[in-house]
Amino acid sequence: MKRFCLIILIVCTSISWSCAHKPSQPLPSQQILEDPTVEQSYKDAIRQKRVIPGMTHDMVEAIHGPPHAVNYSVFDDGTQAEIWVYRPSLARQALSAQYGLSTQYLYIAFKEDKVVRVFNDIRTPNVIIIPR
Repeated sequence: MKRFCLIILIVCTSISWSCAHKPSQPLPSQQILEDPTVEQSYKDAIRQKRVIPGMTHDMVEAIHGPPHAVNYSVFDDGTQAEIWVYRPSLARQALSAQYGLSTQYLYIAFKEDKVVRVFNDIRTPNVIIIPR
């Protein structure tokens, strides 16, 4: 029992030390909001946590964080598409399974490093998914 308590104490101490020594950095969204070169419409969308066409990868990450997966596809016109996939939280998935609700993933399509489309259903007319 004493060993177990000692191990718990060591783990808790090391966790608290590692958290205390991280330098504080401004949040990515705060950096974007303070950047004078960013258009006001993008700043407003970031404040509202909405993704709109024309946003960059950094702007989307400031809103939703890094994607859970990235798919590479081709648009109908033959140009390359990078599609970021965000899955619902585990809590939402559990509630959806328990109550029979649909679980929607969020897909954000980029073309030339800019958002061109945001959708919840993979079967969208403007994107063709290429299986790997």
